[in-house]
Amino acid sequence: MRLNTIVDLHEQANPTVEKFWEVVKQVKWTSDHNYTRIKYQFMRSFTKPQMDGLRRRLEQMTNNLDRKISNRVEGVGDDGYSDLLAHIVGTGKEAYDAVMADPSIAQDIIDRNQYKESFSYAFPYEDDWQLIDSSHLIKEAEKRLEELVRMTGSHSPIKSQASADTIKDMIRRLRIAVTGDFKKAIRGWDKESYSKWTAFANETNFDGHYGPPNLLNDIRDFITH
Repeated sequence: MRLNTIVDLHEQANPTVEKFWEVVKQVKWTSDHNYTRIKYQFMRSFTKPQMDGLRRRLEQMTNNLDRKISNRVEGVGDDGYSDLLAHIVGTGKEAYDAVMADPSIAQDIIDRNQYKESFSYAFPYEDDWQLIDSSHLIKEAEKRLEELVRMTGSHSPIKSQASADTIKDMIRRLRIAVTGDFKKAIRGWDKESYSKWTAFANETNFDGHYGPPNLLNDIRDFITH
């Protein structure tokens, strides 16, 4: 589902603070902490310049928080601290203002392990925009299919029936993806399928083994969000 239209925001690449908080409210970070869902919402709702403006506002808010709480909290590493800052912003203006007024709230969030990784991931970078381009996904499927077919040639590294079945299934899925029938390509693709592929890759030392399963995950996200 796309975000509600905010006319002024769509007319400029420098959203006001008020409009930034309206967008944060709409994406409902605390409902599921799903940065992938929100990222697709963003890319389907705003242009790249508009998202650049939103990212600058995010950085402004997290920098403000950093200056306020950096010397007032403990028990969290660098990565976790960045997650904490972004989480507070993602929770919304009321939570942000509360922490700015009373930094001890941030320590309480740490102590209760209530922050999640990471609202900042929802803000797409340049390469992420390819993920909503079906032609890009088809080209990637063609590339991965060619690699697998070449790998399974006369010098195939496959050592077990389980690996043979796994790569056969992947080749089948990629061939379907090349046709653009994405729903059929990922039918039945789940965590267990991903684990089987990882076992195959470890057995064969297949170079670039993350490419095919990650592409299927991208296709799943494309049709889901």
